[in-house]
Amino acid sequence: MATYLVMGKLLEKGINNLEKTVASGDRFISKGKEYGVEVRELMWLTGDYDVCCILSAESDQAIGSLLFKAASKGYIKTSSFKAFPYDEVQKAVG
Repeated sequence: MATYLVMGKLLEKGINNLEKTVASGDRFISKGKEYGVEVRELMWLTGDYDVCCILSAESDQAIGSLLFKAASKGYIKTSSFKAFPYDEVQKAVG
């Protein structure tokens, strides 16, 4: 199971349409299901980043496809980080 932490910054187009961010989040969750990606958590932030989410899927490719699709709309720029569950790290360094 692939898991990623994704941090997002709204671009000018996203900032100018801030009132639509909740609906955009709903579409992102729905689109995730189409790609086989579970949006485990979706949160809006204050500070250097505007949004973050935790995504899980059977493959890195599914998550990458969803993020490429989201970025293509021009509302948000993301930074993604592959996450390793505790038990996997324990086995790897154990």
